Amino acid sequence: MNLPAFTFKASLQLFAVLTSLCLLAACHHKVRINKVELATGHCYGYCQPTAVCIDSDFNYYYYGDTITPFLQRPNDKNHDRIEGYFVGKINKQLWDTLINKLYQIDFEKLDDEYQRSVDDQSLELIVYYQSKTKHVRAQSASLPKDVRGVLYWIANSYKRVKLMPSKDNMRFKTSIHKVPWY
Repeated sequence: MNLPAFTFKASLQLFAVLTSLCLLAACHHKVRINKVELATGHCYGYCQPTAVCIDSDFNYYYYGDTITPFLQRPNDKNHDRIEGYFVGKINKQLWDTLINKLYQIDFEKLDDEYQRSVDDQSLELIVYYQSKTKHVRAQSASLPKDVRGVLYWIANSYKRVKLMPSKDNMRFKTSIHKVPWY
């Protein structure tokens, strides 16, 4: 069987076309994420209810609830907790890291609920992308380890942002941080 002979120039052109198609397909595989919200709730311990909202314009919104007084540890060493409403700006590097972490856990294919445990911290994630939302409610111990790691990375991202107190009571679409503890 005789195969057509390609010149070196034709081979390079074919290679360039195939490479372009592969890159184009890879670009379309990733969806454009517009906003990410994450909330943490209470647990049977010292968990602080919080809410974080980060958008593609690099705006950062944070709410930290007070911890129920009878749950506070004497001489609590966790001085990095902040309470109240705060705003800030992130840089492109932090946004890109967040987006890459969401792609790594394949956020679009996550289950909507991970509820096999009851005494650990509750978490709620909402990802806004291409006129869609992915809404996940979970108990932290029920999540796959890599997903739990990303969600707690988002929850603790306030430590990487210069935040300013805000008098504005921000509205978060998440609800887990609003559940009262009695």
